[in-house]
Amino acid sequence: MARGAGKPARRTVLFGAVAATAAVVAPRLSPGSAAAGPVREAPPGPWTIADDAGLRLEFSSVPRRIIAYVTVASTLHDYGVDVAGVYGGVLAQGRKLDRATLGSLDRAAVLGSAWGQLNVERAGALKPDLVLDSLQYGLSQLDPGVGAQVRKFCPVASFESYAAELPDSLQRFGDLAASLGASGVAAQRAEYLRASAELRAVARRTPRVLFVSIDPDGIRIARTGWPLLREYLALGVPIVLPPGGKYALKLSWENSLRYPADVLMVDARSTSLQPADVAGHPFWQRQEAVRTGRVYPWQPEPPLSYRAAAVQLTGLARALAG
Repeated sequence: MARGAGKPARRTVLFGAVAATAAVVAPRLSPGSAAAGPVREAPPGPWTIADDAGLRLEFSSVPRRIIAYVTVASTLHDYGVDVAGVYGGVLAQGRKLDRATLGSLDRAAVLGSAWGQLNVERAGALKPDLVLDSLQYGLSQLDPGVGAQVRKFCPVASFESYAAELPDSLQRFGDLAASLGASGVAAQRAEYLRASAELRAVARRTPRVLFVSIDPDGIRIARTGWPLLREYLALGVPIVLPPGGKYALKLSWENSLRYPADVLMVDARSTSLQPADVAGHPFWQRQEAVRTGRVYPWQPEPPLSYRAAAVQLTGLARALAG
């Protein structure tokens, strides 16, 4: 069984073993069809976790069958921990899988393809031990009604990945992966530190950088509600930022030249048009970075593994050095 410990005075996340004498049993599932998806060889012994929603869960052994929000699932996959099912915005236009979001999670069952969605019946049939959810400034990636149904047969642990600073999230999810049996976290952290140093060095001689998403009727200029942008600023990248707000400033095409930049980073997700889609638009052609050929992709979703973060930082460093 699992028990809630009430909301802690400060947000913490704990990974590790509970006392060997604790008689704690993993939650049992509602009846369903035969389980599908990967089953991991988990380390022996009891396991406990405290999340950012104030819930403390205890298990008699490490959870082996996990369903996770797509970003969390990708993070665990980077550490060699595969999940049984994923949910989140994983479909592009035309109902095809969005590889910019889903990555290499081919073995996991897709249980929900848009925000808040999760097929409860299919999730139950996987017989999960645990659902790992991501919080976006305190908001779950599961619709409240869906989350309530899931909690009837499986506990849900939720972790803040937007309000937290990127280095803190990376440590937290690295610890989580290690507690689930992953190895190589330290090596990935070394990759991330090298990438941070490379970007910091390039940032000293970098011109203005603008991060955008493209809509049919204009562009959205990213603000620091995205954790990656806060990390880039901390490393010295001179990002062009509109005042106020959290996520983005929406501009019509007619006003899209108000924030000039030498380098343009374009949202790679399927929710954004791509440069080829607007190549013929007169206001797009007038962007300084477009005229000089300095347009590159970026992934706004926060990377939560050291390797994923290193890829993002290295990609930006090379774009800026180009």
